[in-house]
This record gives sequence, structure tokens and C-alpha cells, in this order.
Amino acid sequence: MKKLLSRTPSGRLVCAGVVFALATICFLPTGAAAAAPADDAAVKDADHALVAALAKGDKATAAKMFDAQLAWTNSAGETFGRAKVAAAVPKPMLGDESGAQVGEKGYGPDLAAVQVASGKMHVLRIWAKRPAGWRLLVYQEVTQRSGPAPAALPTTNDCENPCKGVPSNPYAGKPNHITRIWVKGPETWQMAFSYQTTVQSASAIVPAKPS
Repeated sequence: MKKLLSRTPSGRLVCAGVVFALATICFLPTGAAAAAPADDAAVKDADHALVAALAKGDKATAAKMFDAQLAWTNSAGETFGRAKVAAAVPKPMLGDESGAQVGEKGYGPDLAAVQVASGKMHVLRIWAKRPAGWRLLVYQEVTQRSGPAPAALPTTNDCENPCKGVPSNPYAGKPNHITRIWVKGPETWQMAFSYQTTVQSASAIVPAKPS
């Protein structure tokens, strides 16, 4: 498991981890100020500037908006860090996003998410507020499957009665890169949303049955 930790200016804890291609970002609110919404206009301005730079292939402008902990996942499930993305900025699958549906929502003063949809194509951009301004923390592309779902592969979900054991990871198929935002509620953590992109280049996982 790979995990990255950082703290936002308002004292929020930001954590990102990778477990079987799973990435989770969580922000822990502290104090009344943490409940304030993100600067909507500033986030939209930064996002529009980034989309324009990416559509024009303006690598220098786009790179200035990348966070140090940037995780960029394309529609094939390949994930890259800031250094690789800044060196050769990938071409976004939605281009300048003309005609696409775009929605933006703040999660406290230091975090905002922009979700874009056009047909079966979806893009997620998570922005984090840093001392120098808003920076792109996560970029993820998702293409919805066309046609019927593939046949199920054997898994470790078979259960003998009484069960002899509980498998730690009853999963089959290709791994996925998953990005989630968790929000601290009055009583428990709640998942705001989840994006999942299949890692197409990976081999299918067929876990062995427990002995």
C-alpha cells in the first residue's frame, strides 16, 4: 500500500493511498471555518484556465496548476504523477469540453471537485487550495462500458456452511483505479462520490480459494 499525507492551510488532513489501484482522498474538518464552502469563482477560473491550456497543448501554463501530489489517470487506467504529466501533458479525452455538462462543488474551503460528462465519457478534477492558489490534485477519466458486461470470473466468494474462513479480498477481474472523497458528517464519515477506471493493461486477478 502506498499512502501520501499532507495538511491543508485550515488544518485539514489530506490522505491518498493506493491499495490494489485504489486511491482515496479524505479531508478532516477542524473548527467552524472548515464548514465554509470553497471559493466557487476562483475554482471555476482555475478549472477553465486549465481546460483551455490542455486543449491548446500549452504545457507550461498547465504545469503551473499541477499540485505536487497530482495523480493523473487516463481512460485506460494508467496513472501518472506530476513529473511525468508535466513533461508530456496528456491530451484530455474531452478536449476543450465544448457541449459537455460541467458541475462544480466545494467540500470546505480547501477542496473542490469538478465533474464533467459527455455521453459515456466522464472526467473528474479535484482541486486543492494551496498557499499559491488552487492546484489540480486529481484528474481521472472514465469511459462507460458499451454492450453487455463480461462474464463473471471465479472468485473466492464461495462460502461453505459453516464458513471456514472469510477471504480478505474476494475480488476477480482487472484491478481498478478508484478515487473517492469522504466527508466527515455529524456521526460518521460519508462518501461524497466515487470514480472507478479499469486498468486495461493489467492482467485479470483470479484469487485462489482458501485452503
